[in-house]
Amino acid sequence: MPAPEFSNTNRLTNTINEGRRVKMTMPDIQRTRPTGDQAGSVVLDSYPRRLLTVVEARDELRLGATKFAELLASGELASIRVGRRRLIPVKAIDDYITAQLTAANGA
Repeated sequence: MPAPEFSNTNRLTNTINEGRRVKMTMPDIQRTRPTGDQAGSVVLDSYPRRLLTVVEARDELRLGATKFAELLASGELASIRVGRRRLIPVKAIDDYITAQLTAANGA
C-alpha cells in the first residue's frame, strides 16, 4: 500500500482510506475539537451531576434565554452563585416541573 499523500492545495488534507483518497477540509478537522464548557473539563459519568450550568439547565427545560432569565429573576427556578458562575441544582429543575404539572392538573 503506498504511503499517504498530503497536499496543501486549497487547505485540503488528503488521506488514504481503504485504498481511496478522502478529502477533509481543515474546518472539518477543527470542528471535532471540544468547545465551550467541554474544553478542559472532565466528565465523570459514574457520579450524577447535581448542579447544571445555565446553558445546560436551559437545554434541559428546552426554554429560550429570555424565558429562562425571567424564571430565575422571579424565583420560580432556584439557583446558586459560585463565584461569578450561576448554577442550577437538578432538584430545582425537578421542583419547577412538578409545580408546573400540579398547576396544569389543578387548573
